[in-house]
Amino acid sequence: MTPNLGKSTFTDAELSQLRAEVVAFIEREGWTKRRFAEECGVPEGTFGPWLSNSYQGARARIDEIAAHVHRLLTARKEQAELAARIPEAPSFQLTQTAKRILAVLDHAQVFGDLVVVGGGPGIGKTAAASQHQAMRPRVWVATMAPSTRGVNTALVEILAAMGEADAKGTPQALSRRIATKATKGALLVIDEAQHLSQQAVDELRSIHDKTGVGLAFVGDESVFTLFDGNRRTAMAQLHSRIGMRHRQSRPVVQDVQLLAEAHGIRDANTVKLLAEIALKPGALRGLTKTVLLAKRMAAMSDEQLAAGHVREAWSQLAPDVAA
Repeated sequence: MTPNLGKSTFTDAELSQLRAEVVAFIEREGWTKRRFAEECGVPEGTFGPWLSNSYQGARARIDEIAAHVHRLLTARKEQAELAARIPEAPSFQLTQTAKRILAVLDHAQVFGDLVVVGGGPGIGKTAAASQHQAMRPRVWVATMAPSTRGVNTALVEILAAMGEADAKGTPQALSRRIATKATKGALLVIDEAQHLSQQAVDELRSIHDKTGVGLAFVGDESVFTLFDGNRRTAMAQLHSRIGMRHRQSRPVVQDVQLLAEAHGIRDANTVKLLAEIALKPGALRGLTKTVLLAKRMAAMSDEQLAAGHVREAWSQLAPDVAA
């Protein structure tokens, strides 16, 4: 059967084939009948009898259920075909920027030091932290947000990263639990650290002092304001403990060249265009999104990727920023 998306009536043979396709889909995807019914918008109590060909409703209702089922199967098939045609993003690439960030994180873990990494959005800070966690034992990456600004909420988030979900207790109790896990030789990475309050940063500094655990604050360039304020105040305790820092606003040209090669792009004009895009807001993250969208455009048109696809993709992602 090769039905179309708007099909609303079915022969007995088509209904039989449609039921067989549903059974095969459920088995292949590991779904339950309940989930399939929910996904196609049919009550479970109706879908079961329909699937077993024991539904006693009118023929029009049988066809109506079949239409819902058919739309779901057709959509899933077309989505799978489209996904198969569109390349995925390449895995982590060891760019020059990533090498620099990884070196800082290694320093923190090996020497039990406090380090700070601040950079522009999209240069690969989070990806580098995740890669370090994948390569080294006893590394935890806790991602902060406006909701984790305070001491207690930040400690809860760190314990969640350590495997203790929904931790409860006083700040002192939470801090002690972290200190028990975060001993020397381990590394605690605080991503998006610019969201932390000064008190939360100082609490983490205290844990670092007590345990000797490596501690890395990673965030945008404003993260340095947590450490470089008036050094005659309590900030001096933090500033004097920084063993290494890395500050970088933009990716370097070698980053772009490596990512272009990873995507199979070697045309000089296209690489030059990507280098220009990498200097725009979004940096390497924006570049990757642009390349993936350009690849999809080319694939859907059965064309080879060209600079025109990249330029069009960028215009859709950032219509107010010329490439």
